[in-house]
Amino acid sequence: MRVKAAICLMLAALPPLASAEDGEYCVIPKLVLGVPTTVEVPYIDKPFCGMALIDSHYVRLSEISKATEEGLVSCASDASCIKTLRYYRDEAKSTEPYIIIFQGPRHRKSA
Repeated sequence: MRVKAAICLMLAALPPLASAEDGEYCVIPKLVLGVPTTVEVPYIDKPFCGMALIDSHYVRLSEISKATEEGLVSCASDASCIKTLRYYRDEAKSTEPYIIIFQGPRHRKSA
């Protein structure tokens, strides 16, 4: 029983990261219904892994949302862009959404 508790504590202490497709990692944001959450990204068009921490549970947003709304990319400069995604629990988009605001540079930094 102690081993199980220790493993749970170790997993909880890990930073909220998820594996992305090409060996990169993405941050898993903690979301609250109707409250915008800002996520720093390495570049604004980086694909989102689709995971979030909601009510102390890791969930795939595709499994709990019926409709999404993606805002246009808005840039103050090449180094500062934002894009907003909204995840709705109903197709009519009448419920309050989970809101993620991605913030980062326009282009990926070259190595």
